[in-house]
Amino acid sequence: MFKTFRKRGVDFEKVDFVFGGSILQMLATKDVSDPYIATKIPGTQCVLVGKSKKYRKNLGDFGFQFERLVTGQNLRDTSNWKQTEHMHLTKVGDSTVLFKGEVDAIDSYGPVEVKSSNRRYFGTKVMFQMISNGSVALCHGEKSGGVVTRVTRKSLSRVAEDAIDYKVRKLEDNIVKGMKEIKKQIGDDGIYNISFVNGTLKLVLDEFGTHEVLPREDIVKELLSN
Repeated sequence: MFKTFRKRGVDFEKVDFVFGGSILQMLATKDVSDPYIATKIPGTQCVLVGKSKKYRKNLGDFGFQFERLVTGQNLRDTSNWKQTEHMHLTKVGDSTVLFKGEVDAIDSYGPVEVKSSNRRYFGTKVMFQMISNGSVALCHGEKSGGVVTRVTRKSLSRVAEDAIDYKVRKLEDNIVKGMKEIKKQIGDDGIYNISFVNGTLKLVLDEFGTHEVLPREDIVKELLSN
């Protein structure tokens, strides 16, 4: 990961945060029903924030079948296990954030998010996921009785319009305030669990070594220097 960042010209002295695909959603909604952690990248003041969760994937599920269908494969093909990630730097409030997230497809305009779940359950999750992984559009498949009935393409701006409505200012404030609290509370060493107490983000040091996030400090520093 760090070698890839360096090859792409990322200077961690100028980056405040590294976020995975679900971090904006977590900060905006203050939902930590899944475990989230934060730690400083050794030798820098850059904070890595991510979800600490083990995933199981059933690549035979309809969602993965639909992804294969819209990327030129057969619906019943087996997965090739390849994964594509997109990285981009952007400003969030006063902070520079390096986003790193998996993308489902790419067209002539850029990364595309692919979904087949019911859009009534999207909320702001899909919008923030698209912002994080750099997707310019959503390819949405609707199904009935296990059969694809319609496929639509929406721009990120249209997805955002459908998702945030009048809540945009509150969501923005939650994200910026959460980032400020992380910077304020995090120490130079250790891994911190993220929680919210009375609506305010709190970091709690993981004293029991529950999470393994980065290689040893000397290895990380060597990777960043190459």
